[in-house]
Amino acid sequence: MYKTLNQLGIAFKQEVPLKQLTGINQAGQLPLVAYPSTQSQMIDLCKIISSTKDTTYEIFGGLTNTYLCESFQRDIVIFTTRYNSIHINQATDNVINVESGCSLTKIAKLLVKKGVKGYEGLVGIPGTIGAAAINNSGAFGCSMSNVVLGVLCISIKNGKLIYFNNAELQYKKRNSILKGQNQYLVLSVDLDIQTKVAPQTVISKMYQNIEVRRTKIDGKRKSLGTIFIASSMNELYNRHRIATIFGKILNIPNKLLFHRHDWDIAIRFFCLGHLELAKHCDSIGRFCWDENTTERDFFHYIKTMQSLACGQLELEIEIKK
Repeated sequence: MYKTLNQLGIAFKQEVPLKQLTGINQAGQLPLVAYPSTQSQMIDLCKIISSTKDTTYEIFGGLTNTYLCESFQRDIVIFTTRYNSIHINQATDNVINVESGCSLTKIAKLLVKKGVKGYEGLVGIPGTIGAAAINNSGAFGCSMSNVVLGVLCISIKNGKLIYFNNAELQYKKRNSILKGQNQYLVLSVDLDIQTKVAPQTVISKMYQNIEVRRTKIDGKRKSLGTIFIASSMNELYNRHRIATIFGKILNIPNKLLFHRHDWDIAIRFFCLGHLELAKHCDSIGRFCWDENTTERDFFHYIKTMQSLACGQLELEIEIKK
């Protein structure tokens, strides 16, 4: 495999510590990590994988909203972040084609500054455009399902190109037909850029959203983003309505006088009977990794939350074992 990658000019690293990729204090390492940077390299890699039936693999845009367990092992892991060009269709100014490894925030900022509506809420969402199109990422009233015209993929199975239009992607809340499968690799995404307004209108809205992120979302601690789909959390609140109401009452002095977000989260978990989880969560309840956080802590959090909601919570992140 190493010789083939060299021949194709594909950058790669060997024996990469898991911690180096995830930024989390984890044990383990991956034998081979590849970084294709052109469409031909992406296609060649897929053909290599499909022709070698026993090869185990995984493809990532980055590792946003993905947790790699310490037991995670593949023969080759492919990252698309160096495959990130933007192509403007000269025949029409209504469509822009973006290679799958491009940063979602980068392309969203570019389009907002051109006065394109529908992207002002996507700035600040980490990860790549390919992963965002698969996951139907969104925030502040904007979502990928509203701007994606179609996605060009290559079949890992037979190396053929296939195009999924918006309807065929079957978008749902934080989901699409491509999520959670390894049959296709996203090569590029066509985005709708026809809805244009005065640039300052969406630029102003973008900066308002950025300010909300800065003030409301604790970015000082390492997290994977939201662990559970927000709408499914209603099940937990409904099952523990009294505890939720009691927590709000207990938190009134804090909200009026101290404005301590850590106290807020501690009170919420105290009322749910699991104060031990508070130290692992930030001000909006996302699980975070500190220096001494372990994988056992992470799965204890997930198991406990699922237990509180009687197994009704839906994961927003992917857990790779």
